[in-house]
Amino acid sequence: MKVYLNISVLLVSILALTCCEFLKSSEQKEETSKYENARALWESKNTSGSYQYIVNKLCYCGINGEVEVFVSDNKVTQAIAVESGEMVALDSYSTIDGEFDWIDVKLNRDPYPDQLIVEYDAQFGFPVSVVYDGSINASDDEYSMIIRDFSF
Repeated sequence: MKVYLNISVLLVSILALTCCEFLKSSEQKEETSKYENARALWESKNTSGSYQYIVNKLCYCGINGEVEVFVSDNKVTQAIAVESGEMVALDSYSTIDGEFDWIDVKLNRDPYPDQLIVEYDAQFGFPVSVVYDGSINASDDEYSMIIRDFSF
């Protein structure tokens, strides 16, 4: 009787793990498809490589608050804290292509993150919001970002 009980517990555990993996791969496929469509749209619209936007990043990385980012020739040329008007370190901010590259790395991470939700701008394709948590059980790996007031 104990053998059957142990086998039953083992089978239920395997089924639960398989189910979770199926759901993750389905979620991963959906996010990857959204990403590919948005990146293609962005690449078709970003012909000049010059634009600006306001970003608000929330993370355990010392970067918090709204910053206006200026991009010229696909390089970050200025980053100004919205509240104070002070210049901030350029290496803490990236181009939209850099944001896409970051998302691409997280989409292809193994294991797939516990949470990765990205919303994209319908007109230009750039990511307007990102919510990321690599592991629900770990602290200090959460990241979120919102982009607004984008203009070429």
